[in-house]
Amino acid sequence: MRLILTYLALFMVPAAGFWLYVRLLGWQNGARDLPSTPWVWLSMAGLVLVILAFLALGLPQAHAPDAVYVPAHMENGALVPAETKPK
Repeated sequence: MRLILTYLALFMVPAAGFWLYVRLLGWQNGARDLPSTPWVWLSMAGLVLVILAFLALGLPQAHAPDAVYVPAHMENGALVPAETKPK
């Protein structure tokens, strides 16, 4: 669920930025009329952000396909971080 919310938030960033820009610009100039919203461009920018997040968060780690995952554990009172070891 957290991952879905992360991608949804990234998709909404361009629209939120545009809304903030229009609101700040409108208050400065005293204008109350909103310009037509470029939904296609905002959607494409959101999709680009989501695709970049897919690539950044989903790229495989640099380890062999047959490596064995060893989870984090305690040894002699010290926390040993998780790692992958070759078979």
